[in-house]
Amino acid sequence: MDKNVSSFEARAKTNDDCNVSYFQVSNDGGLTFNDRQYNLVGDVNNKFDFTSTGKNIQVKITLLSDSDNSK
Repeated sequence: MDKNVSSFEARAKTNDDCNVSYFQVSNDGGLTFNDRQYNLVGDVNNKFDFTSTGKNIQVKITLLSDSDNSK
């Protein structure tokens, strides 16, 4: 990556089975992840800004289920 990254957008085609799962994004190679947990249904296809800049993007996805979506 040539330039520091100051924002990101996650794009996905999701369904209600992903409603309790979330993702976090890092632009410093995973040393720190943003505090916010982005919902895999409600927060995809939106642009978000980092509070700092960096060139090494990593995404951490946490998959969860609940009694309504126990798949």
